[in-house]
Amino acid sequence: MNDGSHALLRTWLFGPGADRAVHEAMSASRADVLIQDLEDFTPPQRRDEARALAAGLFARWRAVGARVCVRINSLHEDGPLDLS
Repeated sequence: MNDGSHALLRTWLFGPGADRAVHEAMSASRADVLIQDLEDFTPPQRRDEARALAAGLFARWRAVGARVCVRINSLHEDGPLDLS
C-alpha cells in the first residue's frame, strides 16, 4: 500500500470479530483496509472475546500495512462496550 497521505484505499475487507483463522487470512489478503466487524459478523455471545482480541489484532494488521477499522454495534445496544 502506498503510504502517502493521499493513498487510494480501494479494497475494504470486513471479517468476524472473534474468528482467528479469518483474521490471519485477512492479514494475508493485501486489502488496503481491514475491518473487525463486532456487529453482524460477530454473534452476541462472542463479542467479549472479539473485544479482547482487538488490540493485538489491530497491531498485526497495521504491521502488514493495512488501515484498521472496527464496525461497532448501535450505541443503544452493545456499542458503548465496543468503544471501551
